[in-house]
Amino acid sequence: ICQYESILRWDFHCIIAIQYGSGTHEARSNLGLLVIDSYFGSHWMGVTWSFKKYIDEVFSRGMMGEMSNGDGRTKIEPKKNYGLGGKLNGKYMISVTANAPKEAFNDSNEKFFNGKSEDDLLLPMHLNFKWFGLEQLPTYFAYDVMKNPEIDNDFKRFDNHLKQHA
Repeated sequence: ICQYESILRWDFHCIIAIQYGSGTHEARSNLGLLVIDSYFGSHWMGVTWSFKKYIDEVFSRGMMGEMSNGDGRTKIEPKKNYGLGGKLNGKYMISVTANAPKEAFNDSNEKFFNGKSEDDLLLPMHLNFKWFGLEQLPTYFAYDVMKNPEIDNDFKRFDNHLKQHA
């Protein structure tokens, strides 16, 4: 049985913990979670300042103990395994709303993104989750939400995405 629990909501983003079974988790007890869905609206090709603040506060607190063993390097191998000290066992998914149409991505003829993918745009967020040892699930994007919104279709696609990947 899948339960959805919103563990943070500021502005237009939230982190949703998707767990199996019963019970609840607080933000600092992420160790038992199977899937974390991080949702945010793309804001100048990144996250909002308040979400960045959350990441800085929560992730930094978990960086040297509960969520990771520092940056993954050891005294024996000080030049290897940077960023691989994560202690979390689970997966994460990033869900984004964006004003860009789907056709703006993955097409070298579209000059703004110049052939870059949605996940290329989100690389810093992917690396944040990888730092803590989480495995990436396919990213969900709701496209063109301001100029050509398809809200009902976006919710249907999101439900299908969750059923398929979470």
